[in-house]
Amino acid sequence: MWVNGFALRNEFVIKKVINLEQSRVYVTLKEMKSFLDKLKDSFQKNSYLPEFIFNCDETVVGSFKKRNTFVWLTPKDKNKTHRIFKKINIHTTLLVTISASGSHLPSLLITPRKTLVKSYLSTEITNDLCFTHGPKGWITNENFHDWVRDIFIPLITERRNDQNIPVLLVLDGHS
Repeated sequence: MWVNGFALRNEFVIKKVINLEQSRVYVTLKEMKSFLDKLKDSFQKNSYLPEFIFNCDETVVGSFKKRNTFVWLTPKDKNKTHRIFKKINIHTTLLVTISASGSHLPSLLITPRKTLVKSYLSTEITNDLCFTHGPKGWITNENFHDWVRDIFIPLITERRNDQNIPVLLVLDGHS
C-alpha cells in the first residue's frame, strides 16, 4: 500500500487507534497526583494485607454494534493514539473486583432492562456473578451501593473472621 511507503519515508508509524470516552481523556496531572497522594497516605496509615486490597472497575461488555477499526499515521516518538467518542447510550456493564492477592469477588452484571427476568438466574452462575438492571445498563449509585451492602461487606466481614483487619477498596471516580 502507498501509505506504508509514505510512513517509512517520513518517519511515521501506523498505529491502531484506541477509542476513549471524552470523560477519560481530560483527566489532569493534578487529579492523578492527588489520587496517588491519598493512596500513599492510606498505605502509610494502615497495614493492608494483599487479600484485603481490592480494585473495582467497570467495563462495557457485549456491545452489539460493530465498531470500525481505525489506524492513524503518527510520528514514531508518539506512544499512544486515541480517538474521542461520545458515550454509548445503552450497553451492558460488568463490575469486576479483584484483590492484590489474586482472589476475586462476585462480579456485577448490569443489563439494560426495566425488570430482571428471574429465570435467567441459575445458581451455577450466581455464585460468581450478581445481576441487576437499569434503563440503559449503566452502573448507578443505587446499584453500586446495593452491591457494596449485599455482596462486598458481607463477604469481607466473613473473610476478616471477626478480626479488625483494614480493607481498601480502590475505584474510579466516574459519575
